[in-house]
Amino acid sequence: MERTGEQTSGATLERPTSTPLAPGSRLECQAFQDSLSTWIVTVVENIGGRLKLHYEGLESSDNFEHWLYYLDPFLHHVGWAAQQGYELQPPLAIRHLKNETEWQEILAKVKEEEEEPLPSYLFKDKQVIGTHAFSVNMKLEAVDPWSPFGISPATVVKVFDEKYFLVEMDDLRPENHAKRSFVCHVNSPGIFPVQWSLKNGLHISPPPGYPGQDFDWADYLKQCGAEAAPQRCFPEVRSHDPSWLLLLDCFLCFL
Repeated sequence: MERTGEQTSGATLERPTSTPLAPGSRLECQAFQDSLSTWIVTVVENIGGRLKLHYEGLESSDNFEHWLYYLDPFLHHVGWAAQQGYELQPPLAIRHLKNETEWQEILAKVKEEEEEPLPSYLFKDKQVIGTHAFSVNMKLEAVDPWSPFGISPATVVKVFDEKYFLVEMDDLRPENHAKRSFVCHVNSPGIFPVQWSLKNGLHISPPPGYPGQDFDWADYLKQCGAEAAPQRCFPEVRSHDPSWLLLLDCFLCFL
């Protein structure tokens, strides 16, 4: 239910020069597993710009805290949702923990306790999310957030808008099982074109339920009746930019 990785550009790996994001500071965070709902989070800990975040309204014992880099594209200053015309609502992962009235009471309390806005310079290096070219049913390779040291086949299952889309890890098992999906943008570090692993000397893990251990993309695409996401969907720098590879390493370590 939680995301503990980092998604940001290589240019933003330096530490912030000051520490206004002290424990207790509030931010807005977009959900990244199954929707783009936005909710208030509180900073619990700040380690070199990496923030441990807690969803507003949950008890400290609830296991939904997660880590994000302070310049993550899914993290914003309080008031961002209103500026974008979005409604504040808790993500699906925690929505069932309280009823609608309780969530609205929590939101009202937060607004009553409104603090001084964070300084604008804090997010000056934040990555601008570009327009993507993905469409539904395209296949790609992705780091599995539930098994972050492996890369496996995945599918674009939903396009929210020109900036965000939903990727689901492939699973061929016939029985019912939980869907493993997460929201991405064009610069998300955990997604790659088909054959990326092979070209970079890395192992790709077949999806659960795949017959045999030797995975072949050509046979798999034919079997699924699907198309590979074209190379133009992915930033050119990924295969050779050292800063991006460092970012991917951070992404894997903090998942």
